[in-house]
Amino acid sequence: MASKLNFRNQVKNFFLKYLTNIYMVQNITRRLIFNKKSFLHQSGWISSIIKKMPVDENLNTIPWFNYSFYEFISKRINPEIIIFEFGSGYSSIFFSRKVNKVYSVEHDSSWIKKINSLTSNNHYIIESSLHDKHHYINSLKFPETKFDVVFVDGRFRKDCCIQAIKYLSEKGVVILDDSERVRYQEVFPFMEKSNFKELTFSSFKPNMNNLASTTVFYRINNCLNI
Repeated sequence: MASKLNFRNQVKNFFLKYLTNIYMVQNITRRLIFNKKSFLHQSGWISSIIKKMPVDENLNTIPWFNYSFYEFISKRINPEIIIFEFGSGYSSIFFSRKVNKVYSVEHDSSWIKKINSLTSNNHYIIESSLHDKHHYINSLKFPETKFDVVFVDGRFRKDCCIQAIKYLSEKGVVILDDSERVRYQEVFPFMEKSNFKELTFSSFKPNMNNLASTTVFYRINNCLNI
């Protein structure tokens, strides 16, 4: 008798757990995927998965920034700013529509052709082989040119951050994308010793399901008014 009762309890607990899990999945699906007012829809996250590229809810191309940083930077940049990017991409398209000039360095020649076809005529791109690290990290050397924003999203990110501070304008900032990655943690004490403060934004990125961070290194009276 006891064994039958125990078996019945096991069966009952199994179905209760099974049905609870089904309810949870259905509830999550209903609230996040089928609800057009959910963050996944309004941010364009679901559309980005379908399109396999970063877009907003209206299918406009957006940069591959985490959503928190995207909201921040969209309201802070202006037509007077000059930007240099280590790594070119959808950010180049976004920046070229918003600021004075955008300079980028990129190692992938086929990617360069695609981005050049999508950016405005104020975007200047430099091709640099990854076999020449010195050329890559020094590609922001332009006579009499200082940058208000140096966006680091390519290769050799630690070295690029170190090099970037030499070519900032008086109001210049350095922005490190994917700053949560362990291999980039050495950048933080260096920037602190160089008298930069930090502000980090963390959220999802379009078409991705892990949390990503972007860190702004800034000084007082910076171009982003932090």
